[in-house]
Amino acid sequence: MRDQRANDPIQRGIQAEFAKRYSGIATYRIKVGEPKIAGVEEVENDHAAQLLMAFWLERPWEAVRKVRLFDDDYRTIFHHGITADHVYLAYLADKALEAAKAALPDDLRTVYASVRYALMGIIKALLGESRSGRELLDDPGSMLPAKRAVVLSKLKKVAAEAIGTLPYFVGDHREKMAEGGDLFDVKTAFKAQAAVREVVGYCVRDYKRGVERKRVEEFKI
Repeated sequence: MRDQRANDPIQRGIQAEFAKRYSGIATYRIKVGEPKIAGVEEVENDHAAQLLMAFWLERPWEAVRKVRLFDDDYRTIFHHGITADHVYLAYLADKALEAAKAALPDDLRTVYASVRYALMGIIKALLGESRSGRELLDDPGSMLPAKRAVVLSKLKKVAAEAIGTLPYFVGDHREKMAEGGDLFDVKTAFKAQAAVREVVGYCVRDYKRGVERKRVEEFKI
């Protein structure tokens, strides 16, 4: 389905926009076998679909359903409002997670594929808690690609906060469920809407307390 969508005007448009705005920085690949460009980041559109679903549509539990992303969900994800800047911001958020994931405890790092998109949703929510974050979300092109290095540096701090809070959420739920004789299965929990919404709310509350108490640096550019 990915290759069948390669000639879709939206895919071609995003690719052309990447070539114009992110020349020498990143390229957007829309089908298997496209030539690679040495020295630039490569954003694969099948991965971009997952990131857009988790980050911009705030539905991380659906980002893992790869078969649907270029089929039933395609027009929902790649609507006419999506630009190269939206794609690239989501890509940078994921890149920030990759840089911070080593801080996850072993039991969560081994199931990173299951928590990855929930963490993307958390980052989006935390960005919405500051003025600079909201400005970036409202208009990614106002800071990208010109301030790429600064944005990525700040996103790494937000990612570190999300990753630092996640184990506490998991620990709390393990204790609660253990009291009832049940197990909290991380591998499946974050593929469920209810668990994702709960962990996002939990992390936002912790982040706000941290900012208020000067423990956490607010996202600011």
